[in-house]
Amino acid sequence: MQELLDNANGAAARLIQFGLQPTLTTVSDQEYHTLLQRYFADDKFRERVASVGEGLGLVVHATSAAQLILVPTEGSVFRARSPDNAAKVALAAMAIAASFWPTPLEMDRATAPGARVPRIKKEDAVSVLRRIVDKAEPGTHAHDVSEWRDADIDHADRNTLFALVRKAVEVLVRNGMIIEDEGEMLRPTLRFATVAYHLATSPEFNEVQNA
Repeated sequence: MQELLDNANGAAARLIQFGLQPTLTTVSDQEYHTLLQRYFADDKFRERVASVGEGLGLVVHATSAAQLILVPTEGSVFRARSPDNAAKVALAAMAIAASFWPTPLEMDRATAPGARVPRIKKEDAVSVLRRIVDKAEPGTHAHDVSEWRDADIDHADRNTLFALVRKAVEVLVRNGMIIEDEGEMLRPTLRFATVAYHLATSPEFNEVQNA
């Protein structure tokens, strides 16, 4: 393994391999920790990681002491297949983000060192999603689920807003974006805060926050 770490290309590929595991952090893997420290300290190694990633269709989106956060480029083999009703699930994911950070000021502070880690329940995101649906214009994805608005929330396996939020939670947990604690409390990871911070510049997210 030491021979691999000494080889810049091999070490860069190894770090990218770690970065592709969204739930893995340097806390639980010493090799990941060593490589990420090298990434921070060595400009040439950082350039090598970017070069190897580019060849694989990956871009370093953000970094922290715990993780290297990668995103796939258009056409990359690493682009995840969209789930059924992908656009509606994405809408629910934005509702979750807006529940974590309901104001532009809170969103702006989301990735700051020592930032407060918000906690919500699925029902909080359902409330935001319901407000989005209430204001939806015809022809939008939000309007497409308007008939789900008053469906029984207890029937999570049917077409309800709660089911949509639950599906979004499953996708976000699987991709290391949020953590579901005991008691079904949700909290965001730095990965989700970083993605949401960049998402916050979009008109769609502004509409969600203002719903």
